[in-house]
Amino acid sequence: MPQNRTKNLVILGLLIGLVTVATISIKVPVPATGGVIHVGDSLIFLAAILFGRKKGAIAGGLGGFLADILAGYGQWAIPTLIIKCLMGYTVGTIADGKGKQLINFRNIVAIIVGTLIMVTGYYIAGGFIIGFNVAIAGIPWDILQGIGGGVIFFPIGLVLKKNRTFQSFIDGL
Repeated sequence: MPQNRTKNLVILGLLIGLVTVATISIKVPVPATGGVIHVGDSLIFLAAILFGRKKGAIAGGLGGFLADILAGYGQWAIPTLIIKCLMGYTVGTIADGKGKQLINFRNIVAIIVGTLIMVTGYYIAGGFIIGFNVAIAGIPWDILQGIGGGVIFFPIGLVLKKNRTFQSFIDGL
C-alpha cells in the first residue's frame, strides 16, 4: 500500500511538472488580451484521460497555477487553478481512457467539454481582470488552444497507449 501511494505521488508530481513546462515553454502571445496560447492543455488532457479525473484535476490546476506564477501572470493564477482543475476533473470524468481505442466518442466529447469549460472560465475571469469587452477577444484564441491541445494529445496518447511498458505501469496503479 505505501509503495502504491508513493508511486501515485511521484506520478502526480511528474504530471504537474509536465503541465507547467508545456504551458510556459511553447507559447504564442495574444496581443488583444495580453495573454498567451500554449500547449499545456494537451498535457491536462493526457493526465485526465490516461490517469483519471483526480490526477487530471490536480495536474491541470496546480500545473497551470505554477505556470502563471513562473511566467509572470500572477493575476491569473487563482482563476487558472480553478478553471484548469475543473477542466481536468470534467475531462477525466467523461473520458474513457481505459478502453482499447483512445480515439473514441467519449474522449472527443471530453476534450470538447473541457475546452468549453476553459473558454467560459477565462472569459468570466478575464471579464473581471481585464474587462468583458477585452476578454471577448480571447475566446477564439482559447478555442484554438483547446482544439490544438486535443490535436497534440492524441498522437502522444496513442504512442503511450501502445507502449506495453507504459500500459502495464498504468494498469498497476
